[in-house]
Amino acid sequence: MPRPFSSQLHDHLIPWTKLNWPVDWPALFGRQAQLEVEIGFGNGGFLADRASRYPNRDFIGIERSLASTHRIFKRIERDGLTNIRVLLGDAAFALNHLFAPESVTQVFVNFSDPWPKERHHSRRLIQPSFLDLVGRRLCEDGQVTIATDHEGYALWIEDAFEHQRMLASVHETVAIDQIEGRSPTKYEQRALDAGVPIRYYEWKRCAPVHESARDERIEEVPNVILDGTFDVDTLLDAFDGSTWQGEHEGVSVVVKLGCAFQDRDRGHVLIETMVREGAFAQHLAIALIYRPPSQLLVKPSPIGHPRPTWGVKQAVQFVTQTLCVACPGLRVASSTLGESVDAEPFRAS
Repeated sequence: MPRPFSSQLHDHLIPWTKLNWPVDWPALFGRQAQLEVEIGFGNGGFLADRASRYPNRDFIGIERSLASTHRIFKRIERDGLTNIRVLLGDAAFALNHLFAPESVTQVFVNFSDPWPKERHHSRRLIQPSFLDLVGRRLCEDGQVTIATDHEGYALWIEDAFEHQRMLASVHETVAIDQIEGRSPTKYEQRALDAGVPIRYYEWKRCAPVHESARDERIEEVPNVILDGTFDVDTLLDAFDGSTWQGEHEGVSVVVKLGCAFQDRDRGHVLIETMVREGAFAQHLAIALIYRPPSQLLVKPSPIGHPRPTWGVKQAVQFVTQTLCVACPGLRVASSTLGESVDAEPFRAS
């Protein structure tokens, strides 16, 4: 009898927002082994087959779809695979933050969405910047394999290849029309059966990597204590969808405040909050906790286990500034935000 999905999530899904970055993959798997990554694993057949064929290697599958994770969990448990973990999130963000330079042996990108409409081409995964990033994550002998059956996307991929510097083709040509011994994905087999041409790209790292590993550790939950007089109704009305936008270390940051909800018994307030830092988005709540006789503690609620990034600190700052404007009798008594956040008058819309 299959185990509950909640148990499968616990065992096979990487809790990457709660870990230090880059992730210590040998510690996660409990051994030192070559690491392979598949981006967009669909039903999980290709990834599970690789893990079965190479038990001495470890595998990470990156996906956006929870339904896809459910399907691969069934394969993992059916086949007794212990060398696969699943990561839900944006592929470019994950490669950039969760993997150290030169830490991956092989990357597979099988039939990623071609976004055929011209106005959507910027959404395509394969871009020169993405290929450069993949190259920096590959070890010295590492390779990336890309497959597509979309002619327009194939031309796009080849153009992107010409505008990056980290990868070179393993073959005399940029693309080939078959890979001997390859186990096809479900989508790939369907295309082969229908006689649809498929283009394969096998590229290796060809340039030195000049990048130090990031060290992004979990920090203490940021908080601010406000002291003074305030009116609860005014406080609740202060949050009406206002937005803060800025930039941190070259990354666009957006903080959006939604509705405020009050606990009738204790008087505490939760404010709906969205923090987007580049491709990393967190949906959380900022808590306003009443401390008699005249204090408010402002901090992220533990609901959803938000990662206390710079953007989350900025959200706490934004809420604090909003409260002080709405309730002039409040002042900042203490703060753990430090000088890292944008302390200028907030840019709201």
